[in-house]
Amino acid sequence: MSLTAKPTSRLVRMTVTTAEDDYKDCVQLLLDAGAKIDVRNHLDQTPLILACLGQATSTLELLIKRGADVHTIYKDGRTALHAAIVKDNKSWDCAKMLLRAGVDVNRPDNYGYTPVHIAALNEFSSCVHMLIGKSDKTQFPQEAINLRK
Repeated sequence: MSLTAKPTSRLVRMTVTTAEDDYKDCVQLLLDAGAKIDVRNHLDQTPLILACLGQATSTLELLIKRGADVHTIYKDGRTALHAAIVKDNKSWDCAKMLLRAGVDVNRPDNYGYTPVHIAALNEFSSCVHMLIGKSDKTQFPQEAINLRK
């Protein structure tokens, strides 16, 4: 099978699986061979979303450098930044990369939750502080941030 051929379900599975499992070299080879960077799987997830969900930092960095759409939306209106904050292992690293790439920190999902809400619900305080620092200051007034005083 040619990797430059029309995307098939097999090629889609190869691309998204290698992104999620942080097989950066495999993702690089697939992209170099013509695989589409923003291909979607049966759950409407792109390799970038899967790299965030799997906290595959080296693959995430590669996908951002290669021009993956950091503003992509998947189920329930969630963004890559929402996906990056599902578990604590490398959420800060993933979120920082996405913020540097220009992702919207204030975009809510279909239920009204922003990435800051998700980080707070999961008790990822380092992410909460980083995201609040990048968020719309009218959404999180200074009085609310300095509750410890």
